[in-house]
Amino acid sequence: MFKKELEYIFVMKTANSNVKIYSSIHTFFMRINIDVIFLNEEKKVIEIANISPWKFYNPKNKAHYILELKEGSIKKYKIKIGDKLDFFCESV
Repeated sequence: MFKKELEYIFVMKTANSNVKIYSSIHTFFMRINIDVIFLNEEKKVIEIANISPWKFYNPKNKAHYILELKEGSIKKYKIKIGDKLDFFCESV
């Protein structure tokens, strides 16, 4: 919150990927734009977005995972819908 730069990747597993509202995110209290990647159960990209501060974003598709990245990451790594990403998500 209130950071001027995103220093990490935030991975979120949705509570219920069958309900679209659980895939919604917000950027309240943020000062920066972020890139967001929505993935299905197979970690395939189903939607991408760039979200500015103080916004609520409701994706068109239900997501199982949500990745929040530094703005420009989607372009830098040429991520597109249909790509399959590989990462490990550890529960805390």
